[in-house]
Amino acid sequence: MGCSSAKQVSNQKTILVGKSEFLLPMRYASGETPKPPTNPNFPRLYSHNLCLFSERARLSWAAKGIKFQHCEVDLQNKAKWHVDVNGGTLPFVELPSGQFLLESRIIQDFANDYAKDQGLELYSKNAVVAAQQRLLMEKIGSFTSAFFPLYRSRGEDPEMIKTYAAVTLKEMEDWLKANLKGSKYLLGHSHPTMPDIHVIPIFERLLLFENSAFDEISKGLNIRQSAPTIYRYVSEFRQLDTFKPYYVREDAFHKCVKFIKALPPGQLAAYSLSFLD
Repeated sequence: MGCSSAKQVSNQKTILVGKSEFLLPMRYASGETPKPPTNPNFPRLYSHNLCLFSERARLSWAAKGIKFQHCEVDLQNKAKWHVDVNGGTLPFVELPSGQFLLESRIIQDFANDYAKDQGLELYSKNAVVAAQQRLLMEKIGSFTSAFFPLYRSRGEDPEMIKTYAAVTLKEMEDWLKANLKGSKYLLGHSHPTMPDIHVIPIFERLLLFENSAFDEISKGLNIRQSAPTIYRYVSEFRQLDTFKPYYVREDAFHKCVKFIKALPPGQLAAYSLSFLD
């Protein structure tokens, strides 16, 4: 899965920033801007801060302590080479060999395989527990699918919000409470594992609706009272230093939804670099 936002023109121009051969973060303006030279020393993760699937990839690589160059990509006007690589979606990884890794779930699992003996243990060495973790991730897929219609509603569909609160939010709260097993992380682990990384971007965004242009969603969900386990889980997770540079940014999220709210009904905004300024 990946992010491939609809095209939306912005007045702000962006430029390529960063050093191609180092770990310095980059910004890629897309359009006619040439592809950055392949980093000969480190993998490069192409993503956008606001992309849910990209966040999963970033958190996975951070959890394993992998040194990588992060390149934020403007999805307004996709470059031909990007479209040729994977249709113009995010995230994807370019290895020093020039090979590309596609699909967020593949990129997450690659991090675990590439750095098995360092960082956090994302999948248990116990085969049964690892299977349980993967089963949780399959369930999280349904939570992901349910999130996007809510997001696209822009807070303008009271019935959808009411149904989401009564059905989906309640299911997620009960699911999380049952699967934490009295711990801070899923399946009773003492640290975040891959299912935590897979679900946190969804739960984060539900909290980030508060005081945004989509605040009607926040008011309708009332997560602090109706889903206190989710609220506490997200609040504590976002304090973890390992992941802080790679979470979705609240200011960028609010800037993006404000921009979307001003568009004609049904129109979406591409993830522009201007939302990160």
